[in-house]
Amino acid sequence: MIDLYRAIQNGSINGRTIRKYLEREGTQLLEKGEAHYYYIRERFNECGDPFDFIFLSRSCFNGMMRFNKKGGFNVPFCRKPERFRPALITKIVNQVEWAAKAMEGKDWQFLVQDWRLTVGSARAGDVIYCDPPYVGRHVDYYNGFTEEEADALAQSLIASEAGFALSMWLENKYRRNDYVDRLFSDYPQRTMEHFYHVGPQEKLRNAMTEVVVLSENVAATPAEVPESPLPLFERAELMDV
Repeated sequence: MIDLYRAIQNGSINGRTIRKYLEREGTQLLEKGEAHYYYIRERFNECGDPFDFIFLSRSCFNGMMRFNKKGGFNVPFCRKPERFRPALITKIVNQVEWAAKAMEGKDWQFLVQDWRLTVGSARAGDVIYCDPPYVGRHVDYYNGFTEEEADALAQSLIASEAGFALSMWLENKYRRNDYVDRLFSDYPQRTMEHFYHVGPQEKLRNAMTEVVVLSENVAATPAEVPESPLPLFERAELMDV
């Protein structure tokens, strides 16, 4: 995902190049069906090309982002060979061009590193937006992020000079997330109900109250939300399958 945003930032992925790519690969998908999807998936797992990443994200089952322990993308085909119709390609082009415009003129860096380095490098005046694996969401979500590490993340955010906004699930019809109440009960919170459409099993597709926990300085700052198309990606799911 970071390689994708770097490619948009440096211009190698733009409206013209992504349209050309999707028209070519979409035609192959229509002609060859799922065999071409799995060919692209294998190629992506070998090379990590961000063009292939966009293709897979728009033609895999339920739009899920899921990787195995070796880092391989392992979501099956959506079984729609006609997936890349002109309307969808234009929609993706618009999303890429919007992202490029948002980056234009900005001195932004897209990095892959341990969260401790990121939080530790933040200073007063910075804002950390943190979207970690959801604590206690379900047991096979992402086993590498433990509750102890989640607690350490919370304490680091609280201790940082920077402002922060932390995304987390708050409650569903079955239970409430103790993590939020235990560590952030005194912090401003913004909630929104969200329905999960992308769960691999129907029982995981339920209404969920999401929360964004804010530091006081961030909560006091009016939010500026630019008009945009739908995001390039929904929340990613990393599962050991």
